[in-house]
Amino acid sequence: MSLIVEIADYDPRWPRLFEQERCRIIGQFAQFDIIELIEHIGSTAVPGLAAKPVLDILFGVSNKDILDVRAEEAWNAEDDKHITPRGPALHVTLVEGLAKLGYVYRGEASIAGRLFFRKDTGGHRTHHVHVARFGGDFWQSHLLFRDYLRAHPDWANAYGELKRKLAMEHGHSRAAYTDAKAPLINELLSKAEAWKARGGL
Repeated sequence: MSLIVEIADYDPRWPRLFEQERCRIIGQFAQFDIIELIEHIGSTAVPGLAAKPVLDILFGVSNKDILDVRAEEAWNAEDDKHITPRGPALHVTLVEGLAKLGYVYRGEASIAGRLFFRKDTGGHRTHHVHVARFGGDFWQSHLLFRDYLRAHPDWANAYGELKRKLAMEHGHSRAAYTDAKAPLINELLSKAEAWKARGGL
């Protein structure tokens, strides 16, 4: 069975590729009052960290209408059906705008208050976009996790080694791989919160 979770060595091109995509997204929405800030998150945002070669992009918004999915059918991973955006005009504008850049919309994808988009290039997953409230819990926790690993390369290396091990054990299932990472991620988030409280940021 071919693996769907594969871990690659850190690629120094990742920050540049993120910046290129950030500029494309900003250009797409230049005429709309939608974007607060766009950040590079996830393992590809941590220098030296092994990662799935997929850029995770955090797209911060302040207008709550953009995140309103109440009029839409929820995405179901089993049937993987296309979701037609419905609801407030800014929400539809965001979904349709990212679609023009090649992104597939997956609604909240099991995380309330976060819109999820993915992009495949040449048959391979290359980008994820997470649209969340600027300054909200999802926003803050993902930036804190990134910044803690950037500041603590020993923990970043330990996390990278665990990911390699789990990709070998659970590489056939994204869900199993993600679940197996959770204990260390939770431990690192606790360490990051303590670091922040001591003035680490």
